[in-house]
Amino acid sequence: MIFARSLLAVLCVALAILVGCGVSGDGGSGDPVDAPVSLNGRTIDCTITSGSGAFDTTGTFTIFILFPFSSRAYEIERNGIGVVTNSGTFTYTAVGAVGTMSFADNVIGDGSFVFTYTMRDLGAPTSAGTFSANAVGGGTQTGTFVSTEPPVKVD
Repeated sequence: MIFARSLLAVLCVALAILVGCGVSGDGGSGDPVDAPVSLNGRTIDCTITSGSGAFDTTGTFTIFILFPFSSRAYEIERNGIGVVTNSGTFTYTAVGAVGTMSFADNVIGDGSFVFTYTMRDLGAPTSAGTFSANAVGGGTQTGTFVSTEPPVKVD
C-alpha cells in the first residue's frame, strides 16, 4: 500500500511537469527558473540549431566542467565522439534566469555562452533551456541545452 501511494505521488509530479501546470520554479506559469549560481561539476549537453564563423552549424556537443573547480577549466566533446575537441578556462555569472560563461578556448579563442534557463525538473538534478554563443573573432551559435548537476554524496 505504501509503495502504491509513493508511485502515485511520483506519477502526479511527473504529469504536472509534462503538462506544465505551473509548479513553482518549473518554467511553466509559476515562478521563473533561476540560473545556477555555479557551474561546478556540471555537464551541459547542447544541441545546435544554427551557427556561423568559428562555430559548428549543426550537431551536438557536451561541456564538462573539470575538477578542481577552482581551476575554472572545461572541456568540450563534439558530436558524441568521445574525444575532447576544445578546452579552456572560464568565468561564470548568473542573474535571474540567465547564466553567462565567458571563455578563453584553445580553438575558438575568447567568447561567451549565454544560457537561458527555462525548466528545472523537479526531483531530478537537471535543468534545461536555450543558449547562444559568440566568439570575439567572429561567429555565433544558438541551440538548446540540458544541464546535469553533479550527484550529491550523503554520508
